[in-house]
Amino acid sequence: GEHSDLTIKINNGLEFKVHKCILAARSPKLKAMLTCNMKESMKGVLNIENETEDFSELFSHMLAWIYTEKCEFPESLNNMIDLLSLTDEYILGDLQAVCEDEVIKRLNHKNVVQILTDE
Repeated sequence: GEHSDLTIKINNGLEFKVHKCILAARSPKLKAMLTCNMKESMKGVLNIENETEDFSELFSHMLAWIYTEKCEFPESLNNMIDLLSLTDEYILGDLQAVCEDEVIKRLNHKNVVQILTDE
């Protein structure tokens, strides 16, 4: 992004150019990460490691929401559930509520059983 002051590297791969003040204002966890990782933050790079499958894609959905309050949801229900989990982790209450509604819309008898047996 234009005038960005931070690069977030996901699992040392995909990079996002972002603005610290926007992230800090929207997510208490990201604010804490910027404060606790002051050394990295001052260098302008914050590395985020996460084992979640498709984390880069899910993180991009979260960033879209942080900047625009709009989000294209993942097609897969499993990814949608992972995104919901990340909204809790990153304390994004508004997005969490929207994700909960989307997950509920997508649930049916067949996929509930599949989700429960996959866990």
